Amino acid sequence: MENELIILQDKITSQVSGLSLSIRDALWEYSNNADACRNLTITAIPTLWLSNVGRNFLIEDDTYISVFIRGISKLIFWSAIGAGIISLSALAFITQYDITLTKKINWLWYKDTLIEIWQHSKHWLLGASIGSAILQFYIKREFEPLISNFLASNSKDTITATTIPSAKNIELFLPKSKFYDPRKFFNKAKKLNSIFIGLDEQNMPIYLPFDQFTVNNMQIIGQPGYGKGVLFSNIVWQLMALNTTCIIFNPKKDSWAPSILKHACNASGKNFTRIDLSALIPSINPILGAIESEIYELFIATFGLNRTGADADHYRNNDRKGAALLSKTVQNNSNLTLKDIFKKTDEILGSYTKECAGLIVQLEELANITATNTHKGFDLMSFIDEGGCLLIEGDTINESTKILMKMILARVIQLAIKRRNKNQHICIIADEVKYLLTKTLIDGAGILRDYRVNLIIAHQALPDLCDSDSALDPETVQNTIIGNTPIKFSYKTDFNTAQWFSNECGTISGYREIVDTYSNAVVSDNLRLEKRFQTEEFPLIHPNIIQNLNLFTGVVLGIRKSAVIAFTSTIPIKKIDVPIYIALPEEVVDEDEGLL
Repeated sequence: MENELIILQDKITSQVSGLSLSIRDALWEYSNNADACRNLTITAIPTLWLSNVGRNFLIEDDTYISVFIRGISKLIFWSAIGAGIISLSALAFITQYDITLTKKINWLWYKDTLIEIWQHSKHWLLGASIGSAILQFYIKREFEPLISNFLASNSKDTITATTIPSAKNIELFLPKSKFYDPRKFFNKAKKLNSIFIGLDEQNMPIYLPFDQFTVNNMQIIGQPGYGKGVLFSNIVWQLMALNTTCIIFNPKKDSWAPSILKHACNASGKNFTRIDLSALIPSINPILGAIESEIYELFIATFGLNRTGADADHYRNNDRKGAALLSKTVQNNSNLTLKDIFKKTDEILGSYTKECAGLIVQLEELANITATNTHKGFDLMSFIDEGGCLLIEGDTINESTKILMKMILARVIQLAIKRRNKNQHICIIADEVKYLLTKTLIDGAGILRDYRVNLIIAHQALPDLCDSDSALDPETVQNTIIGNTPIKFSYKTDFNTAQWFSNECGTISGYREIVDTYSNAVVSDNLRLEKRFQTEEFPLIHPNIIQNLNLFTGVVLGIRKSAVIAFTSTIPIKKIDVPIYIALPEEVVDEDEGLL
């Protein structure tokens, strides 16, 4: 048995040794051929280098496509080596042994085919190698960034990055305007002792408790035509049903406001009065019933004679002294007009007249306004005691009319503070407040709530609070109004105001996606598939949204726990002609009557 194994082992060793010698002889014979050597040099060496270049120059890249290319390169490389060894072995085997060992296989055809392949390998193998290298470069340069970006953008994450509204995608975030009849919610609001403000994004009504409203001022911001007048008209409609006395100062005149307010008063059975200070008819005496100290305060506030600590106070002191002297003219006559006082300036001031030139010029302007040309006219004190709705319209161009509106507003605040019935709530609405800013109004923003009076201050943007003709510190005015209006509503406004209002609304926590980039072997930028998320604070209401809000759409702050998008809408009414209040003409009296 052992002898048979030894004989079999000797035969196998002999066969392998013979095959090895045959391969060696075939390679030797092939190498002696000049064409064969040239083919081997031209094809084998570049092919081996080009097969490895795909793996070597991608060795630093860790993207999926780089790993794929390295794998393909390895496969090609080892396949080429294996195919070469197998073909050489087959060629040696065919050469060594009789090709007619079996008639079922055409060994001669195989031999000729292998020799033909090796003879022409310089053409196809070298071309394929160069093409492979070029293809790898193109894939890395052009195709890989596309694949990388696609995978990065379509990968499924358990964490979602917070999307920030920008100028390019803002349309995706802007809520669409909602048009409805607000009166559908007024009865429910009244039952809840509240005021309907608007609808939220889920079409749920936003109610402001009346008790909260009466002790807080409200600020309404927005560009012209976007809804400020709509909002305060809707509020006034409901205040009439809640027995609140409303006084609206509208310097620029809203063509729809008289009709809406008249319908509101009719619906609640309240009196409505419309006064147009720019009309050439007598209507109101702003100093009717005022005592000496009150007229002095009106002159100081209206004519901007407040002390500021600046050098200009020296000249204001002269005007202040003149105002004090002129205020004494009412001691024996409480029905004097501004014209009455102006007619006696020379007599009262005497040689001091030249020192008070600024005061006299402004007083003359008010005295020449037709609306003030009455001893009585509309009685503000009686109106405040009885209640109802008063609309005072002015003119944003005529400087004298703007000064007169300031004086009437200051007089209203005086009367509201000294009124007898403090249980009656009063709401003063100052639209386009930059034309109405006085020290009396600024001080009133902080103290009127103690007298059951609140303010609704409307303007277009924050700069309006710094644009005053009077001697007021702009920063003080702005900070006082902002700090004393906890209920705020903003329609579309400018960027700086939108940025400020967004900050007022607060922030929420979110995730910001951080995507790393790298340059691959052919200097092409790609996104890494690994994503990182960083926790950050984002605006609850982004400034870009506030800056681009649609019609009648705004953001309300101070009613719910956080700011919300709110949709207001106009009340569908028929426009009517509302008459302007006309007082009895001024009676011609003796110039000295009631004067010192």
